[in-house]
Amino acid sequence: EVQGNVPADKIRSEAQPKEVRIPLGRFRYAVAAAALGLLLSVSAGGYAFYRWVEASQISHTFRAMNGKSRVTLPDGTKVWLNADTKLTYESSFWSKERAVKLEGEALFEVMPDQEHPFIVKNYGFRARVYGTRFLFKARKELPQVEVGLISGSVAVQSTGDEHFLNPGEGALCNRTTGDISVRQTDVMFHALWADESIRIEGKSLPE
Repeated sequence: EVQGNVPADKIRSEAQPKEVRIPLGRFRYAVAAAALGLLLSVSAGGYAFYRWVEASQISHTFRAMNGKSRVTLPDGTKVWLNADTKLTYESSFWSKERAVKLEGEALFEVMPDQEHPFIVKNYGFRARVYGTRFLFKARKELPQVEVGLISGSVAVQSTGDEHFLNPGEGALCNRTTGDISVRQTDVMFHALWADESIRIEGKSLPE
């Protein structure tokens, strides 16, 4: 069969796809190079992301070993640390909370921030505030955590309990049971140490 002046077998021959052969060794080299390039790109991107996340986190530790001290946290909150107290401040771009862990006793004057509540925690208890002045006491030798409110509002929380304090109230948080009890107390008297005043309790006038 002839179409025009071109034989049919010639037409079929030209219509067949062209086959390209790549040596196996070169193919393996190309695959390995591509895989290595992808791995390096992912590693570089992951490292850059890790460094960015790390840079967005803030962590500071403050200690008052032999006497009282006052510190100002990065958010503007003022803290008076009593002797033998350790405070760790943590803040992150990913978190809406300003959180500190306290071992010892401190008086807090929290910088108001309605979008980022301030959290003081230890031994399973948390004091959650937005802007207020309060005491927090958590020493390892004591069986309870104590919170006293001077002004503002504080929510004291444990795993199964929560109480809101009014000014002049204190919370005793039992570390064994997790229970929280609230009572009226002279919080200003208990905060005298932070105001460079002498605190005398349970002593006679001659003493």
